This record gives sequence, C-alpha cells and structure tokens, in this order.
Amino acid sequence: MNAAQLVGIAKSYGEVKANDGVDLTIRAGTIHALVGENGAGKSTAMKILFGMVPPDAGKILFGGREVQGRWDPHRAGAAGVGMVHQHFMLAGPESVLDNLVLGVEDCRFGVRRRARERAALEKLMGETGLRVPLNAPVEGLPVGLQSRCEILKVLYRKARFLILDEPTAVLTPSETADLLRTLRVLRDSGHTVLVVTHKLKEVMDVADEATVLRAGKTVATRKISGTSVEELSELMVGRRLVMPTRASGSERNARSERASIPIGSGEIVIRAGEITGIAGVEGNGQEEIVRRLVERMAPRPASFAFIPGDRHREALVLPFTLTENLRLTRKFHPAVPGRRLFHAASGPERALLAEYDVRPPKPELAAEALSGGNQQKLIVARELSSLARVPREPSHPQGGVILAVHPTRGVDVGAIEFIHSRLLAAAESGAGVLLISSELDELMALSHRIGALYRGSITAWFEGPDYDERKIGLAMLGGGAAEKKSNSPEAPA
Repeated sequence: MNAAQLVGIAKSYGEVKANDGVDLTIRAGTIHALVGENGAGKSTAMKILFGMVPPDAGKILFGGREVQGRWDPHRAGAAGVGMVHQHFMLAGPESVLDNLVLGVEDCRFGVRRRARERAALEKLMGETGLRVPLNAPVEGLPVGLQSRCEILKVLYRKARFLILDEPTAVLTPSETADLLRTLRVLRDSGHTVLVVTHKLKEVMDVADEATVLRAGKTVATRKISGTSVEELSELMVGRRLVMPTRASGSERNARSERASIPIGSGEIVIRAGEITGIAGVEGNGQEEIVRRLVERMAPRPASFAFIPGDRHREALVLPFTLTENLRLTRKFHPAVPGRRLFHAASGPERALLAEYDVRPPKPELAAEALSGGNQQKLIVARELSSLARVPREPSHPQGGVILAVHPTRGVDVGAIEFIHSRLLAAAESGAGVLLISSELDELMALSHRIGALYRGSITAWFEGPDYDERKIGLAMLGGGAAEKKSNSPEAPA
C-alpha cells in the first residue's frame, strides 16, 4: 500500500521553478529518502505534501485517495501526517513538556492535567527511546535533544507518517547515529518516514528506497539494496563526482607558520600551505579555538577568511540581498564607502555568484530565500574570494589564514566537492587553513594533520596521509595520548 504520492507537482516563485514535474511514491511502513542538490526542490515538494504551500499543478494522494479541496497543515495533521522542519519550531524559554503538548494540551473544564500529559510523554519516550528532560527549558538543550523534542512533538499528536527535512544537518555523528536508530524503531513499529537529506551514506544506512530530484524534476527512484552512493551522487548532479583529496604534504618543515593558538597545555600551529584538522565531539572546546583565532586575526582582516559554523547567526544578514551579504566584510570592495553597500550588484558580484554556483544567481534576492546549501556557498564565495582579491600584508605575501568551521554542513555532494577543492586550492597557494569539522571523512580527506580535541585539549596529533579512523575516534573520547608527542606539530615530520 502507498502511504502518499505526489504526481506531476509543479510550483514556481516568480521566474524560479522550484518544482517542475515531481513524482514521488512512498510505500507504507518504509523509510523513503528524498535526495538532491541544494535548490533541487526537495523542501518545496515536502511543504506541498504537508500542505504548507499549494502546488501550481499536480496531485497529492494519501492512502491511494486524491486530496480534494484545500490541503493545509491542519488537515495533514488530522490525517496523521507530521513534519519536523530543518529549523526547529520550539519556544526556547518554555519547558520541554510545554513545548511537546503546545496546542493539544490535556484539559478538563479549562484546567490542564499535567500529570496525564507527563505520563503520556513518559510512555512515548519509553516506546521510542527518545529521552528528553521534560522540566528543562528547551533553549538550554543541545541541538541533538532539541531534535528529539521535535520528533516527540509530532508523535504525541499521533502522527503515523513523518516528514523530516534535513534532520541530521546540525547533529554530531553520535547524535546522528541515535536518530537513525530511532527512525528504524519507528519504521518497525508501523510508521512511515520520509527523510529529506543530501547525506548519502545515511541514506544507504537507513532508507529502504530513495527518490532523486534534480532541477525540480524527479530523475529516478531506486531501492537501496540495488544502488550505491556513487550512483545516487551521479543522479543528483548529472555527472560523475571526483572528491578532491590533499597532497601528501611533503617538505612541510620548510613552511612558515601562519598562526598559533594556545590550547590546554599545548598549542595548535597553522602553517602555510597546509590544512590542519581538528576532530572532536561538539562542546569540547571548539568555540574557544574559534574565539582565540578570530581575536588574533581580527586586526589583520585582509589576511583572514572566516567560514563560521552557524551561517544564520554569525555569517549572514538574512533579509539583506546576496549583493549586500557579499559586501558585508568590506573586503570585496575595500575602497567603496559604506553607503555603497546597498547599491545594486556590479559585475564582480554577478561573476562570483556564477563561479560558486549559488542558485538562483540573482543578486537582488534576499539571502533568506536561498536553501541552506546555497547560503553556505554564498558565504564561502565571499570569504575565499575576498582573501584572494585583497592586497597581501608584507608579513603574509603568499596567503593568509582560513578558519573553516563545519564548512560543508547542510550542503549536497556537489557543493561539498566544490568547497573542498577551493579549500585545497587556497592551501596550495600558500594559505594556512584550520578546519574544524564533526565529519571524520572530511577531515581525513583534506587535512595534512589532525588533532583530536577532548575537554579543551588536544589528546593526540595524527599525521597524514594515512589515518586510522579508530584511533582518531578513541582520541576524541580522551584516549590515545601516547600519540601526542610523535605527532605534535612541533615534532619533526
């Protein structure tokens, strides 16, 4: 039996065709993945399925029956459909319990029956394994627990069909593993799950089937048992991907130091022409490393590019246009007075949007209208191009310092390939790169050396090109200190 279908769905926003022939069939009791590049139309299709926006053309079916009349989230919820959005919709100051029952409180004669609410939530947490502290304010919870809250909120409303939009985009590897286990539990208990994602390894790990969108159209549906990451990648971007990797890093001892950061009892050394990777479970001191490097490099903005870990809070002004966001640092047009920040795009901005494949490449568009991955490409375009264009300081003639914090979080495989190639090219041209990431595959592919971070200190340094993922993982949990001396940046390579 089919739980839901989209047939011939089309949706345009002005001249932009977000969906232009989307066909999607989700079988009941399965985990179905919807994959595609950033801007391929995944989120729009899901908003149409959940009733958040109406389609311009096409049909929506649930349980084999076409939806008639106005389809909105209220009707979807009544039909057992729930959606967990990429950006959480929680009331931060309120307790977890109040967030989970908001709008469906258990009341009798106008009085809330909190004990019954709590008992029902405790039962639900026991069945799903999704444990959260019901009395704690949501705003004090780590992102992983906030994600659990969103899923519990949907399940509390008796949803049997769950739509999850980029559910692992901001989760650590351990939080991601927990979530994928939960999805399997839900499937095995009879729920249907539709996951919108670009992380193909997770798709292969948890999904039963996958549908690929490209440029707003459905290009293929595959059973996971009969496909591969390579095939799905090629279907997503329309070509074979070749993920770049760093060179062996020979003759590193002769390379000059770009910057150093004291941490714990040691320091992190950033050298010209190298990518230094920092691996660690989030919350172990990454923020302090970022703060110290930013403070050190801030007086020399012409030599420093910064790709923050939170693009909305630290990198973009979402209501500003793409042009305005490109000019925020004043490094792109260093000689232009401040009043020119808000003027229309010039040739360089248009060329930059095209070069970094920001979609749609409309300079007058507000940054908040872009998908998350295209917002990330906009930031990378601004930072790396500004570092390449401005005059170098005498002390840094061949390049500066690049701080990249989760630079590919929330972007598709094609954008990952592109961003990786740009970071490697910057290092090869003489820049020193500090890469902080929760993705070990990314760190091992790009870094000349990797430091394992645990509770504010580097527990071990590992030299490329051949890395042992198990040893790095152990060091991230506090083990592996014996590696530190021989693999320290101060030791001979």
